[in-house]
Amino acid sequence: MRHEVAHYPRAKSGDRDRSHYHLEVRGLQAPELIRKLHHAENIGWTDDATGQSSFPMTIDEGLREQIGLLMEHCGINPVPTP
Repeated sequence: MRHEVAHYPRAKSGDRDRSHYHLEVRGLQAPELIRKLHHAENIGWTDDATGQSSFPMTIDEGLREQIGLLMEHCGINPVPTP
């Protein structure tokens, strides 16, 4: 079993009263994150500030195909960078 962790800091939100936050993954991080999702079997996430985690989500063939289409339309090579 392989478990990989990536840390993406919170983007600042102008509305402090809201319970959710906006995450921005831009630049070189974005294609790499999409490649990781495309090759993953399951994904989940944890809020560093609260420790609250999502339920694991399986990347099935239908979702993998949709991620592949997104990559194709955005010109992202599906091969992970070394």
